[in-house]
Amino acid sequence: QRARYSLTEAGIQTLPVIYALGNWGLDWCSGSDELRVRQQLMRDEGPAFIEELMDDLRARHLGAPPKLHTGSGPLERLDAAYAAASDPTSP
Repeated sequence: QRARYSLTEAGIQTLPVIYALGNWGLDWCSGSDELRVRQQLMRDEGPAFIEELMDDLRARHLGAPPKLHTGSGPLERLDAAYAAASDPTSP
């Protein structure tokens, strides 16, 4: 039997700290494009992206009403960035 884990509000509130640590990693650590691309996307899109991601996590884990997006949501954009970096045929 599989357990299902959900984030709490306290867990979601750690996202800005994790984001800051990821930015430190971009500046000071090397790594493959696959490992770095999602953090680079978050950095490029800035704090508004982190807020949007937190709102999506609240909807998924806490049952908060989902916020409308213009275009793809933050999780979809992160997935697309990773897929592009992982695709050997991608430029």
